[in-house]
Amino acid sequence: MSLPTEYYFSDRPDEFKNEISMYLERMSREMNGYSDSFVPYAEGATSAGSGTYSTQKGFYFIDRNFVDIFISIIWSAHSGTGNLRIVLPFISQKAATDYFVGSVEAAVQTYPSSCTYATCKMESGTRYMNILGCQSGGGSVAFPVASAANFKCTIRYPIQSDQIGL
Repeated sequence: MSLPTEYYFSDRPDEFKNEISMYLERMSREMNGYSDSFVPYAEGATSAGSGTYSTQKGFYFIDRNFVDIFISIIWSAHSGTGNLRIVLPFISQKAATDYFVGSVEAAVQTYPSSCTYATCKMESGTRYMNILGCQSGGGSVAFPVASAANFKCTIRYPIQSDQIGL
């Protein structure tokens, strides 16, 4: 269903027309979803640092109060320290646990000890996506920031209500 985004108000003040147009545009976005691109970047949880990026592509699609994120990011000479996190454009809703998990394709990155594959998980109430190595026994270990890495990730999570209809 699509809502009209333009109406003609012959005897209404311009201010009222603008408010109605903005309201209709927001309602249309909430009902139909919308998408855009963004520039993701990596940082360390202890010290953010910075790197030289050869690829920094991000795309999102918002559907009601959920966002689907797709990123491709390649860097070298990163100076961050601590656990690796990717900074995303939307803050996740606060949850009792960090249970919004996504998929990761990792290359040019050394996996943490005894980990066989990677996943990503939102940090509750933040815009940080953590990259984790998964162990065969079911546990997970945070990836440290690497000086060079190549990640492709996707994740879906609920965003805070004040970010809906941006």
